[in-house]
Amino acid sequence: MLNDIEIEPDSALIIGQLFIDKACQKGTKFLNLLDYKARIRDIAANHQKVYLIKHPLMPEKDFSKIVSGLNIEKLVYLQNVNVYELMSNKNVKTVIAVSSSVLIEAKYFNKQVVCLYKSPIDDNYVNIYECFFDAQFWINVLQLTDLTSTWSYYHYDNFLRHKFDAFYAYEKFAKNTIALSADQEAQLVYQSLVDLGRNIEAVNKYQSVVLYGYGTVAKLILPQLSVPVRGIVDKALTMKNIVEIDDISVLTPLDLVDGDNVVICAFKYNHEIKVQLNSIGKNLNITSLL
Repeated sequence: MLNDIEIEPDSALIIGQLFIDKACQKGTKFLNLLDYKARIRDIAANHQKVYLIKHPLMPEKDFSKIVSGLNIEKLVYLQNVNVYELMSNKNVKTVIAVSSSVLIEAKYFNKQVVCLYKSPIDDNYVNIYECFFDAQFWINVLQLTDLTSTWSYYHYDNFLRHKFDAFYAYEKFAKNTIALSADQEAQLVYQSLVDLGRNIEAVNKYQSVVLYGYGTVAKLILPQLSVPVRGIVDKALTMKNIVEIDDISVLTPLDLVDGDNVVICAFKYNHEIKVQLNSIGKNLNITSLL
């Protein structure tokens, strides 16, 4: 549970952003809070207190310009405070920003949202999740129609956040917020591969298996399996109406039958998948690869 912060009742929270932020670009100009100071003052007049949180990467001199430029008597500026802690506080009633994804998240904290410019996520936004690491994704984006690939770059949870040391407010939720050294990362990969090899040996003792998930891990182990694969359960394949891949049938969870040996390859979602499989009322033997 996030720690309580002393916030006065009926408060507003202003989200600070960098002076150069693609989401705040309007033509050749980058908008900032000072472009909306009259509107911000009107909003402040309807709240007991207004809190302005500094963006983690904003230089102090830039932040000072915003604070002095707004010139709001009831303004309190905050640094090194977790934005999710603030939004979890019941006394924060309104969240304000020029154009920040925090505004999208604020709705799920039951806050009133004021977007001064426009939403950073338009109607054409599509979640790509981890497709970013797949060669086929880039083949499609670049329209290299004569190529095809099932190769996927090896990665782990919060891979890019570790790489760029860019956790910001997410350290409250991530299991490990410390960037790994090269030796630590190599050890992590090595241990994962050792565990994977051992689990493949155990899986090969089954008479047949169903793979749940057809991502990086499944593509890695499939050539190593010596047992028949009865099917693959993968939501992404089902949504694309793919009924067969590599001569293996694409199934839904409802296609599973009593006695199926289900091998979970989407290891980041082990818990959610196990809950789903246990809820369908079949006698399944469920194994996680990692």
